[in-house]
Amino acid sequence: MTKKSFQLLLFLGLIFVSVNLRAPITAVGPLISTMKSELPFSSGVFGLLTTIPLIMFAVFSPFVRRISDFFGAGKTLLYSVIAILLGIALRSYAGVAGLFAGTLLLGAGIAIGNVLVPGIIKSRFPDRIGLATGAFTISMTSLAAVSAALSYPLASLPNMGWRSSLAVWM
Repeated sequence: MTKKSFQLLLFLGLIFVSVNLRAPITAVGPLISTMKSELPFSSGVFGLLTTIPLIMFAVFSPFVRRISDFFGAGKTLLYSVIAILLGIALRSYAGVAGLFAGTLLLGAGIAIGNVLVPGIIKSRFPDRIGLATGAFTISMTSLAAVSAALSYPLASLPNMGWRSSLAVWM
């Protein structure tokens, strides 16, 4: 594989990672009213559910450098993506406990990815930092908007419901 081919694959991989750094969070808000019909939580608990990923950002972000130094940036990013995917699955299908445990796990994975991807961009694309960062940001924010816009309509489809609507973002 040539260096140019590797750079292109790495760039595309980072874009695919970036779309998972907001969509699992923004998909929840529009589904709260649907979730309330099934889950006996107060509005405060639902507020906590949407806040947990932000808390995880604050908890994990300071330690990402040490984790990355130990495992390497690539493996750490891979582990964060796996955490996001497992977190989405738990949140969607493992009952009430899984709803919160999965949200914690995906929040941790997203926090790690949020810190790692810009650093990887800076180190691997030093001549194209602006382009790569712009593509990362656009991908991340665009899919955040798409997940917020589509999560409720998806949940309304036959045989979907809010759980499958949240799982779509895996």
